[in-house]
Order: sequence, then C-alpha cells, then structure tokens
Amino acid sequence: MREMVEGVIVILRSGLMVAQVGFEESERQQILSALIGAMQGIADLLGAGKFRSIEMDDKRLHVVSGIENPDVIVAVLSDKTDASAPFIAKRVITEVERMIPKGIEIVDKKLERTVIDAIEKIIQKRELPEVEQIRNLATLIYGAFPSSFIEKTNLEFDKIVRREYEAEQRMFLKPAIKKYSLPPEMEAKLFNECLDLAFKWDLYDAYERAMILRAYSKTYNDIAGLVAAKIALMLCTLPDKYKRVLPTNVKEILSAKVRDEFKDFRDFLAKHAQYMFHGVREEFADFLRTRYPSLIDQLFKLDNKLLQKAALFILFDRYRELAFHEKFEDILQKLKNYEIAYEILYNARKQLEIFRILYRFKHWREVEQYYSESKLRYLDAQKKFDKILKQKSLFARIFSLGKRKAELIKAAHILLLRMETLLLSSIAAIEAYGLEIKDRDKIIYDVYNTVLRDVYEIIKATPPTAYNRYFNFYQLFLHLIYYRAFLASEKDKVMLAKEMFEISRIAFNMFLRLYLRKRIPCSVFLRITNPIAFILAKASLRIKSIPEELLFYIKIISEMPQEVINEINRERERWSPFYINFLDVALSVCPMISVEATRKSILERLLKLSEDIIEWLIHRGELSREVIDDFADVIESAIEHLEKDICIKALEKLIYYTNILVGDPKENKFEAAILYERLGEVVVKYVNRFGIDSLLAKKVIKLLETARDIWSEEGYTEKVEKISKYLGKLTAT
Repeated sequence: MREMVEGVIVILRSGLMVAQVGFEESERQQILSALIGAMQGIADLLGAGKFRSIEMDDKRLHVVSGIENPDVIVAVLSDKTDASAPFIAKRVITEVERMIPKGIEIVDKKLERTVIDAIEKIIQKRELPEVEQIRNLATLIYGAFPSSFIEKTNLEFDKIVRREYEAEQRMFLKPAIKKYSLPPEMEAKLFNECLDLAFKWDLYDAYERAMILRAYSKTYNDIAGLVAAKIALMLCTLPDKYKRVLPTNVKEILSAKVRDEFKDFRDFLAKHAQYMFHGVREEFADFLRTRYPSLIDQLFKLDNKLLQKAALFILFDRYRELAFHEKFEDILQKLKNYEIAYEILYNARKQLEIFRILYRFKHWREVEQYYSESKLRYLDAQKKFDKILKQKSLFARIFSLGKRKAELIKAAHILLLRMETLLLSSIAAIEAYGLEIKDRDKIIYDVYNTVLRDVYEIIKATPPTAYNRYFNFYQLFLHLIYYRAFLASEKDKVMLAKEMFEISRIAFNMFLRLYLRKRIPCSVFLRITNPIAFILAKASLRIKSIPEELLFYIKIISEMPQEVINEINRERERWSPFYINFLDVALSVCPMISVEATRKSILERLLKLSEDIIEWLIHRGELSREVIDDFADVIESAIEHLEKDICIKALEKLIYYTNILVGDPKENKFEAAILYERLGEVVVKYVNRFGIDSLLAKKVIKLLETARDIWSEEGYTEKVEKISKYLGKLTAT
C-alpha cells in the first residue's frame, strides 16, 4: 500500500462488498462500515463514470463509478495531501469493472482474489529507471548517425568549444586596485556607497569598492570581503556577455578570517560557491533548509545598521526561505529605495505563492487575483520601458544612449522580472478549472500579444540578472506558445512552431555558452536546458527540421560524467522532467538514423520508457496532458516504423491513460477536447497504414464525438471539421 493511501474498497451499488485492500487490522471493522455507508450515499448521486471526493476528518474519500458497469463503485481513502488518490481510484475502476459480471449477487473467493490482485498491482510502488537508460539511449542514437555526419557534428562542436574558451579568457574581471589612501572617517561612507551600488545592481562598481575596502579598511575589511564574494558569485551567474570573477579568487576571499558574528554568513557563501562551481546541491539545499532562516534572525540582531545592511545583501536572493520568512515584509521595506532588488524579492514571493497552487487541482478564483495584479504591474513597467525606448529599436538605442543606457537596462531588467510573474500566473490560470476553453484561449492570446515584442527586446538587451531568471523567462514564454498551439488554427500552428524553433535555439545557445565556458556545471546545464530542448524538439517535429542544438544536446547526454549520473540517480524525483523531455528530443533526431533496424529498436525502447514514466507519474498523482501528448508523439513515430501488434497495444495504452487523466469529460472539457482530438489524429495515422481495427475504432469514435461536441459548443469550427474528417475515416467501411 502506498504510504498516503490508506485503503481501497470495491462494492456494488447494493452495498455488496467485492474486495478491500489496506487499512490497519485494528481499525478495519470500525472504519469499513462507515466508509461503505458513505460510498453508497455518494453513489446514489453518481451516474456512470462519475467521480466525487469528500472530506472525512483529516482524510479524503475519492469515489468513482464504472462506465461499462455502473453498478461497480470504487473508493480510495487517503491523506488530504495525496494527489495520486484520484488517479488510483479512476485506474482501479477502469481495471476492475470489466472483471465483475453485471447483476451478480454473490462474490466468491476467486473473484475477490482477482480484484485484490488487480488493486495491489495498481498501488504497488513505481520507480523511474536509472538514468543510465537515458544515457545509453542517447549513445545509441548518436552512434547510429552516419559516420560522416558524426564527424561533421563533432568538428562543429569542437569549434564552438574552442571559440567559447578563447572568448571566456577575455571575460575574467581583474580589478586594478592600486595603493589607496582610506582615512578612517571615509570607511563607513565608502562601505555604505558600495552597498547602495550593489542593491541598485551596479555590480562592477560595487565590487571594486568592496575590494578596496577589503584591502585597506581596518574596520570593515572582513565584511567587505564577504560582500565582494557575494558580488563575485552574482557576476558568475550572469549571461556570457558579462565579465566574471575567477572561482579561485572567490575561494581565496572566503578563506580569510572574519569576526565571530559573521562566520555563519561566510559558511553560507562557501556552500553557495560549492554549489555554483562544483554542482554540490544537496549540502547547499540542506544549509538553506536548516541554517539559513536563523541567519535572517541574526541579521536583525545586529546593532550596527551598516553591518545589518551588509548582512542583508549577503543573504539576498530569491530563496523560498527568505520569501516566506516571518520578517519578509520588514526586509522588503528595507529594499523600497532599491527598485531592482525590491522587484526581485517581491516577484519571488508572488511566484512562489503561485507555484504552491500551480500543480494541484485549483479553481480559477484562486488564480485570478495573481493574474490581474501581475498584468497591471507588467503594463506599468512596459509603459516606462517604452518611454525610454521611444519607438526606436533597442539594439540601436543601447549603443547611443550614453548615460541613459543604464536606465534602459534597468527598465528591461524590471520588465523581465514582471514578465516572469505574468507568464506564470497566466499558465496557472489556463490550468485552473472554472474557465471555458474560449476564456483560456483569450488569456493565452492576450498575454502572448502583450509580451511578444518585449521578449525580443529583452533578448537584445540581456540585462545583468542570473541565468535562472533567463531560464524562467524562456521556459515560461515558450510554454505559453506551446499552450497556444493546442488551440490555434493549423495555419497558426506552423507560425507558432517556427517562433518556438527560433526562440528556443537562442535560449539553448545562451546556456550552452555558459556550460562551455564552465560558468555552470554539466548537471545544471542539463537541468535548465531540458524544457527548452523539449520545446525545440516539438517545433522540430512539426516543421521537419533538425537543428544542430538538439544534436549537441544528445551528444552531451551520451557523454554524461559519472558524477552527474550519480546525482540524477540519487534524486530521480527532482530530475523527472529530464526523463520526460528526453522523449521528444530523441524522436526529433531519429530521422538522421539510416539503419532501419536500429531506429525500430530505439522506438521500442522509447515506447517502454514512455510507459514507465507515465506509470510513475500516475502513482505520484502527477499525470499531465503534456506527457500524454509526448506519448502520442512516440506512438506516431512507432506507427511509421513498427509492427501492427506493437502499435495497437500502444494505442490501447494511450486511450487508457487519456481516460484516466480526463475522467469526466463534462467536468474536464479542456483536457478532453485537446486529448481526444490528439488521440484521433494518431489513430487515423494508424488506420492509414494498417487499416481499420473495429475494436479500436469503437473506443475512439465515442471520444472523438465528445471532442467534436465540446469544440462545437466553444465555437471552434476548424477543429469540428477536422474531427469530422477523423470520424469519417474511422466509420468508413
């Protein structure tokens, strides 16, 4: 039994018990009668295939009725926080309703055992495969390309490596600190000026002052050294166009002695540096969780206001532990005169609040306040940005503004921060229930048109902010386009695919440069590029073009260092997006494989990997429309190359997983319309190659009719016509 699922019960509407699994022996008799009574009460309100959840003290009871056999009722009792329980209930009903004959009055031991075995198989623990499976697949794919092509790709990659290495040698910051006369009365003034510049994001000028103080101040030399180290770490996270400090210099700064009250702050920076330069994430994450909150408390206990200001800068970042600390509002108040720092922290809090609800079942009302506020704040920043830009291209202005260049970069920086929050809130809104499809479409269209021009301007400006901000910026905008493509016309889908293709290549190359310049370790590169590579692969599949970026990505995965393999295997849950997104990346480059037998072998492995991932996601309550769409992509390729029996089994699985996710199509119109249409598209490709399969057609026709009705109600004429063509194909004799 899963840790948070307490038990599963199968009964008939009459109250006859078929089977039960789980529950502690001591509470079984006491709880079962109450649960069966609750199930019957809910069942009276349920039609065929309906699902309901009710709270029972600190638990939740999830009840679902059969479609083929509506007399069968399944209930799953779970902890309130367990997101997997609804999926488990839907999966159990799908499996067991076919096992139970209609109209039975007695349940024999054989039937009971059959049902129990099915339930236990469903609820048994699942694991993602070890990442060696991904690495080996990447090696197999890359090695299956023609030798001349591999040689050409390797030469191009080596050329880029040399170019980036040479470019990086010119990007090391070497502040020339000559002998500097620093009277004692000037030390505090210079340190305060240094911190003001740092909070205003004038990082290079702040770093120079911090290094002067470190060398010549008798009062603040140790704390100034920590501030210099913090700035150095920040500089190392900026895009490649910005100079950085050598890691050895940071290590040297942090090795110096500091006063007792700042030793913990030095430990914090040392853990941060380990993570940044060597990818040692676990120790840094543990420090943030266990010791960072107390550092914030120490900050407020410092009597010296200047030292308190320095401590705040050392601790400042978008950490969850800071954004949700009880003194957050006090910290935000201290930053009110530093617009960029204020925006960073304010948007961090808002985004983390949205993330708390993003991946759970939520109503539009939980999101609308975030969406409206973020949109208004973005439009305000856009207005200020436009005022500076004055209708001329940013690229031209940035080299002619002189002193106003800093003002423009600052405006672009704030625009980027607010765009993140707007994009995130809009995606949360799209994924909420309580909105019609056309309303979701309006949100997507409105936000897309609001930010589109600014996306390209920000790319040109490249304000000095950490690569994680650019990761969010690119990932969120690209996923907004991806969502829009689901609802767009066929003509617009091609246009959107080209846009995804262009922007994701820009994004990928930005992070590739950071990796090749050793500004980020391999593990960070793989983690932050995998959603971008996914979008690039989706676009590549649609426009039938294989960019070199995806070939480089496959090459890097195939050469994954052992320490990265170990990290991923230790933290597979955290790395699940890497597994998921690899599917489309692998598919997109498969056309380069010349040996058909190898391509077939790879496609069979991708089918198996897809199912393993989906099974794991269902068990965790994280099955999504996106991963089912990925599975459909794999099946489409399989239909072109694999045998009929493999394809039909894969399609049956696709139908099965789609039904689990959608559940009741009347309640989940958005998922039903999109996934049923997608299912029809794949099945028609099967029919075009293998001909009609009557059992398959029977299952799919009903789902397509449902999708056609939903799209018709929402006014999507083109989609109605397309589905009607699918139905015509499936009903043809």
